[in-house]
Amino acid sequence: MRRMKLLTCVGLAAAMLCSACCSTLDLGNILDLLTGNLNLMGQAERVVWVTYPNAMLIEAQGAPSTGTATNAADIDRWAFVFDADSTNPGSGTVTIQYSNGSFGEPVYVAQGWVGTIFERLPRVLSLGDAVTNMRDGGFTDDFSAVTLRKALTFPVPTEASYAFSLPGQFVLVGAETGTITTE
Repeated sequence: MRRMKLLTCVGLAAAMLCSACCSTLDLGNILDLLTGNLNLMGQAERVVWVTYPNAMLIEAQGAPSTGTATNAADIDRWAFVFDADSTNPGSGTVTIQYSNGSFGEPVYVAQGWVGTIFERLPRVLSLGDAVTNMRDGGFTDDFSAVTLRKALTFPVPTEASYAFSLPGQFVLVGAETGTITTE
């Protein structure tokens, strides 16, 4: 009961802060602040750091349990990928799953993650903002998955991106600038 009251107080505080600085109060934005991917990334780090204190979050993979998503709130399953030891990059990988409102146990594999640059993921643009940018860019189809990472490609990308899986294409939204590209 105390936890519920605390969460309610935190939610009301966020609503008051949001209404003080925004022209319109949007419950979706408040929920994104409290339960969105940026908050979940921080929670995943805290869980993993208990056992792997030098781990660095390098990739977040989200999917809707319904099969397709129209907005950020539809993404309710996550896999967070960590480089196990940021002092020795590529020496191992830790993953942690999030679904049904809770985290599983961290799983260690003694092999480095392939295809992702080992840099801490940015916390600038939320998934909700990335979806809005994508929609504003004219991409209106539902998406089946989203991955936040800085892909190991040539030329090397300047920033991490949200890569949305749309029918027949990938739409990338820069995680810092919001710039849209397609693959």
